[in-house]
Amino acid sequence: MGEQEHGLSIDLARSLLAHVQGMVDLADRKIQILLAADAVLIALLISSTPGVLKDSFGAGAPFIAVATGVVALLLLGAVGCSILFAFLVLRPRLEFGQHRSSFYFGHIAAKPVAQFVDDFSAMSEPETIKDLLRQIHANSLIANAKFRWVTVSTYALIVALFFWLVLVVLRMLA
Repeated sequence: MGEQEHGLSIDLARSLLAHVQGMVDLADRKIQILLAADAVLIALLISSTPGVLKDSFGAGAPFIAVATGVVALLLLGAVGCSILFAFLVLRPRLEFGQHRSSFYFGHIAAKPVAQFVDDFSAMSEPETIKDLLRQIHANSLIANAKFRWVTVSTYALIVALFFWLVLVVLRMLA
């Protein structure tokens, strides 16, 4: 490959790395919104149904009170699942093997500055491109895992919202 082709490859790889990193950031922003919605649902549940569990499962509680308590527990469970899956977005657990990337901040910080400068400066363009492509792949795995858990957390929140609507109806009927 000529020098210009390498330059295009490095530019393209850097652009792809920026795109993939943007997807990681997008997953993190989405999960922040989901966590805020989860917190709102918990606050609404606590403030609008004080003593619901005590009233629902006491001796001789009417059917509507028992149903309200069961739905409140299901709502709490769905919100809890949404929060749990959100935490998996915030901290995905992935194994990347033994390769030490010159583009990953954790690997850069693990070296003394002089060693990092020497190692990075000694890399040829083809080595730089390969290392950059490995980092793109690693970041893509992270983005994929994050979006998978964002999706599951979203579904759990949708289920929680359904239970919230059922709870509102039950409270109106009570």
